[in-house]
Amino acid sequence: MLSIKVQSLWILPKSKPPPKSIKEHQRFLGLLGYYRRFIKNYGVLARPLTTLLKKDNVWHWNDKTRTTFEQLKQAIFQALVLAMPNFKEQF
Repeated sequence: MLSIKVQSLWILPKSKPPPKSIKEHQRFLGLLGYYRRFIKNYGVLARPLTTLLKKDNVWHWNDKTRTTFEQLKQAIFQALVLAMPNFKEQF
């Protein structure tokens, strides 16, 4: 059996407030999009936030988008953390 010890890597503070502009919104989704393959059902979870970026939609933060934002924040913390192994340790 192979076991690997990895260190924590924080990419997003748990206390991150919701985006206040469309640019912050795009940055948040860009960060999560990079890690989307490690978040189960990312596309389904992120849909309310991604639809805000469509051309015809007005960017408006409401309860549904706030809930989605919090769910995605939790999902990124629950996702597996990937890191290079420490080659000084035995694995």
